[in-house]
Amino acid sequence: MAIVINGSGTVTGLAVGGLPDGTVDEGTLASDSVTAAKIPDTVEAGFKSGRKNIMFNGDMKISQRTTSTTGVTSATYGACDRFKFINSGLGTFTISQENDAPDGFHKSFKMNCTTAYGSAGAGDYNYVSQKN
Repeated sequence: MAIVINGSGTVTGLAVGGLPDGTVDEGTLASDSVTAAKIPDTVEAGFKSGRKNIMFNGDMKISQRTTSTTGVTSATYGACDRFKFINSGLGTFTISQENDAPDGFHKSFKMNCTTAYGSAGAGDYNYVSQKN
């Protein structure tokens, strides 16, 4: 028995329990049954934007080069892959991939200040960035 979905939203040939996997495709939908006007703006915007905000290695599992770098006073990719620690004038740090992590994660990215400078100046900063 064929499953048919027509333009008025009526489904025929459907057994109790819903549609089996793989049964709805371009051959089973009526012509023009799915149009841009019927897709909510939030869904359509998600498809149009692509993968702009995807985070690579967000679980910090991958660390191919090294798992720890000491004596960091500037910028380096010294622990988890794709994550860069940038430091300017705020001391000396050790950055590392750690096994202690929030619930649901196995690894974390740690920045440990080993030598603090006296006080932060107006132009001093540090942050973590990600390269895609």
